[in-house]
Amino acid sequence: MNGIAVLDFIAFVCAGSALLLCLLRLRKKIPAAAYSALCVYLFITVFYNFSNLLEWLAITDALDAYEDHLMILGPMLWIFMLFAFTESMLSSTIRKNEENFKSLSVHDSLTGFFNRFYYETQMNLMNKDLSRYRPLSIMCIDVDGLKLINDTLGHQSGDFLLKETAAIIARVFRKVDMITRVGGDEFCVLLPGTPFEAVNDKRSRLYQLVEEYNLRNPEICISVSIGVSTAAHEEDRDVFEVFRRADDNMYEHKLIQKKSRKSKIVDFLLSALSYRDFVVQGHAERLAYLSGVLADRMDLPVEQKANLILLARLHDVGKIGVPEQVLMKKGPLSSKEHQIIKNHPEIGRNFALRSKELTHISEFIYHHHEAWDGSGYPAGLKGRQIPQECRILAIVDAYDAMTNERPYRKALSHEEAVKELSRLRGVQFDPEILTIFLEVVERERSRNIPAHDTDPGR
Repeated sequence: MNGIAVLDFIAFVCAGSALLLCLLRLRKKIPAAAYSALCVYLFITVFYNFSNLLEWLAITDALDAYEDHLMILGPMLWIFMLFAFTESMLSSTIRKNEENFKSLSVHDSLTGFFNRFYYETQMNLMNKDLSRYRPLSIMCIDVDGLKLINDTLGHQSGDFLLKETAAIIARVFRKVDMITRVGGDEFCVLLPGTPFEAVNDKRSRLYQLVEEYNLRNPEICISVSIGVSTAAHEEDRDVFEVFRRADDNMYEHKLIQKKSRKSKIVDFLLSALSYRDFVVQGHAERLAYLSGVLADRMDLPVEQKANLILLARLHDVGKIGVPEQVLMKKGPLSSKEHQIIKNHPEIGRNFALRSKELTHISEFIYHHHEAWDGSGYPAGLKGRQIPQECRILAIVDAYDAMTNERPYRKALSHEEAVKELSRLRGVQFDPEILTIFLEVVERERSRNIPAHDTDPGR
């Protein structure tokens, strides 16, 4: 082999090796660390042989003859090394970005659980050979009242509630269990190799942790409905049928918990109002108490009495949507501010319509500021056009407001309040109900009516 052939051979080896390594790296045949090591090894090998070649040429006095080739070969080696190093770093970065993107494509960014895409992929995979995963249990978890929380306190509060719920769920399951968020307020857990008894124990544990959380954090109440189902027998061949049974079981639990869930939603809304200083603890309780006593005196049906008491507690829920600087203003309101205040019955009705547990009182919330002579708002109803629950609440609320301090005035005495109510008989208040109320309140004065407190509402 003559000298030119040697130089050409080395150049060919360098170029060919670089190309081969790049192809191998891009095809992910070798890891980035091994690729970098090979590049360094190849460079050292070529550089060592190149040094030997220079010594041979110097000994043979042939260096001048191959000077042009050597001037090309040196830069080629450095270019090859720079290219190999750069490609290695870029490929490593690309691989990390690909891994991050892959993780995001199967994980929910808010909770860190697997997302619906991953859930559907795993369900289809399991459905191909369900016998491999039996007993396969599925748990469906629904966060109650999330939409109401988003609408009243904002999506930031709703996201916080979801994160807190996710943290509780994570405590119940193993890392190998597949916890997925399949909807805005829905979670689904796939549990291969888990019998019904075990998944039912996990459900009980989850309910227990939720109750413990609510005791520690009364200001934000978590409510969940949980359904479970297990594929344990040969006839269970469709994983989607197992999911459907778990979903049906979840809704059965929703019906069982309907009463307690309503109580939790009411407590949450009252906490939200109190948190923003629109209702101070004591006001809603006093209204509920007096409304209940008045309902008994009027012999109202049990269901109507229950609706009246619920209305007494939540009639001002729409004030969540009214700016605090308007509600808490100590001086007289401007005409524009009065109009803002008058919007709260409609806001309250919209809130109630978003919750199945409060839909039945939504119209009562909307009309609780109507007046007997038609001068009230928002619809200007008159006389018996106004729902009876609203006519009762108007009197009870007015009495409680007058006998308790407000930011813009001091409390009136009982006698002064009775005088003012009587003055508005047949104008703002139903005359018949007012007569009954005055009898009831005189009788109740000697009893322990819930303690008075300040209330900034208007």
